Amino acid sequence: GLADPPADGTSPIRVMSFSARSLHRVQAAAPTLPTVYLMQFVSPRMRDGRLPAGARIAGPGMRIVRSHPGYIERLHRAGHRVHVWTVNEPADVDLCAELGVEAIITNRPKQVLSQLGRI
Repeated sequence: GLADPPADGTSPIRVMSFSARSLHRVQAAAPTLPTVYLMQFVSPRMRDGRLPAGARIAGPGMRIVRSHPGYIERLHRAGHRVHVWTVNEPADVDLCAELGVEAIITNRPKQVLSQLGRI
């Protein structure tokens, strides 16, 4: 099923939520399923790159990335992958690529893939 990873161990599925409690429940029910903690702002207790229990991947909004690009480095240093949402502008795509984020969530996939040289 969806909660079981494929043979290579990587799941194409991600559960994303603004609710740390929901992600904790997902981790309890399906520990191999990657979870993304979506953020509209960075709370003081997470400024060092920590994420709530149950969250494996950071999901900052583009506004956070623009305002606090150093936060992405702190997340990476803490061992987290970073999936940024919603990245639609070419300058934002460039910034995300420069910062080394692992995933871009966008409403313009063809434009982003073209800009990154993937199509």
